[in-house]
Amino acid sequence: MNGQPAANFNANAPVCDAGQAPTNFFTDDLEGGTGNWTFTNGTYTRWQQDSGFFGQYAQSGQHSLYADDYPGVITDAQARLASFVVPNYAYLHFAHAYDFEFYPSGTFAGNYDGGVLEYTKNGGATWIDAGSLMQYNGYKGTIKTGYSNPLANRSAFVGVSHGYISTRVNLKSLAGQTVSFRWRMGLDNGGYAMGWWVDNVRVYTCSTFTDVTASHPFYKYIEAFAKKGITTGCSASPKKYCPDALVNRGEMAVFIERAMGNFNPNPVPNGMFDDLPYPGMEGFTKFIEEFYNDKITTGCSSDPLMYCPQNNGTRGEMAVFIERAIGHRNPTPSPSGMFDDVPYPGMEGFTKFIEQLYNDKITTGCSADPLRYCPQNNVTRGEMAVFIVKAFKIPTP
Repeated sequence: MNGQPAANFNANAPVCDAGQAPTNFFTDDLEGGTGNWTFTNGTYTRWQQDSGFFGQYAQSGQHSLYADDYPGVITDAQARLASFVVPNYAYLHFAHAYDFEFYPSGTFAGNYDGGVLEYTKNGGATWIDAGSLMQYNGYKGTIKTGYSNPLANRSAFVGVSHGYISTRVNLKSLAGQTVSFRWRMGLDNGGYAMGWWVDNVRVYTCSTFTDVTASHPFYKYIEAFAKKGITTGCSASPKKYCPDALVNRGEMAVFIERAMGNFNPNPVPNGMFDDLPYPGMEGFTKFIEEFYNDKITTGCSSDPLMYCPQNNGTRGEMAVFIERAIGHRNPTPSPSGMFDDVPYPGMEGFTKFIEQLYNDKITTGCSADPLRYCPQNNVTRGEMAVFIVKAFKIPTP
């Protein structure tokens, strides 16, 4: 059963999406025994460590879990993993191999035995099928009715896996809840096959950047920012985003233009700004000039025309840039004075853009009581990701 019919017949489920790396919350390769597991087997020993009759068969190392499909009598056997609190944006990933009783054709064609993955959120009082949470290598068919299999007529892992495969389960909907998973094998009252092996069980999160893990408050926005291709981070090795670093006006132009879909502005820079290209920021020039051509900025001074790419961007400037970028060139509602600190001296013209940013549900301000916006504060890279993802409705994980 460990032979694949053709090369790459069994495609492993990716641990993380491309460009991401895992941070493990829990792992069990079964090399240290079955202390994390509780077995419910019935009359015959089903779930156990290793398959004695067939010898050791693990995806890695020497040991695995094994559920014996022999003898072929009605059975509901379960291997239950110890309970844990699900982290935000977590996944469950496990390797398994199976050979369940089935007949591919003829009078008795069908799947007679099989296995499912279930979870409980209330200590085992009720169990829910995890099939809808499986992203890769989920159930393969339906268990046949009429032969008293406890899992009859349910979608399940059935047939033959042809060696180890892996399955990935998205736990996002269970974040913060205490859950337990069980691998449940159902057998009918007829024949038998080899059984079910499970190995290398892990619960983990995925991150693009080493300094923005799933516990970071801006995680989903920064991940969306990266997935959209708007940023590649602040460092390549190790791969970092630097969420607390300040954003300068040059970076603002690049980020917003890319959010608008302009990843490679075509016009050749014409030197319209007296301070461009700026040393060390030459690659930003075409984005900044496109920013001007798109009427999102008029620069930081008009005579001579300058952009000040190295200056840190303020929350007030960001409101103007983002609102213009999403089509609100000249918000019409008269300012209502909703923010306690707006208008800000010297930034009176920004008020209508800031209030529009609030009305568009892109910001809730910098404090709630009293409601303030802090227009003069500099913007961090983390905040920039939040504002742009909300403004352009970029899907989050």
